[in-house]
Amino acid sequence: MRFLIAAALFCASSSLAQSVGGPTLRALYVEDQRDRGVALADDGVSMLPKTQADKLPSYDWEKDVPKRDEARREQARALLAKPGHNGEDYYYAAFLFQHGQKSDDYLFAHILATEAVALGYSRAKWISAATLDRYLQTIGQKQVFGTQYLGENYAYYLEHQHDPDVIEKFKKISDQQTLEPYNSQMVPDAIRTEFCVPLLATQQQHIADVKAGKAKTGDLPRLKECAR
Repeated sequence: MRFLIAAALFCASSSLAQSVGGPTLRALYVEDQRDRGVALADDGVSMLPKTQADKLPSYDWEKDVPKRDEARREQARALLAKPGHNGEDYYYAAFLFQHGQKSDDYLFAHILATEAVALGYSRAKWISAATLDRYLQTIGQKQVFGTQYLGENYAYYLEHQHDPDVIEKFKKISDQQTLEPYNSQMVPDAIRTEFCVPLLATQQQHIADVKAGKAKTGDLPRLKECAR
């Protein structure tokens, strides 16, 4: 859902050559991250110098970004329909569909992330867990890894979206951060760690710190030793 800027992004430093007539999956991913305030360089890993980052365009989160996201996903689907992709390609594509608007987007994102891991691209482990969690929550089930931090009001909506009075009830619930709906006991911490997801106790401490004003909502816990 984001209108793709007309000019294609050229990844001169990328090992993935730019395809004729459009950007690579890496270029789409870099643009996706830049729209979210992450000033990635064209290699998809390092950050742009501040002087360059400050020159990046900014977009209205509610009005522009969803349209730009949608356009990126359309281009990604066209690229994915062609053979010859590797784990890194699927990793980039998984993020594009993780930023979709419906459960099918998140399910496809999980398929892409799983294929990336299967092809040996271990950097995709976290997004594999996150896509599963997001898909589960959007179909009214509980997440199992603990990657999705939602407002209590939105979490309520996901669990009761078929209730005809859900919108009115939604308005009365706070936007305090929560991990619910969450089946926190399904996945043991040993497996969470394998997927680059913080321990359950770390997740719970973050929620407590936010409620106590000791942490900001967006400062989510990360495993430093894991690449994302």
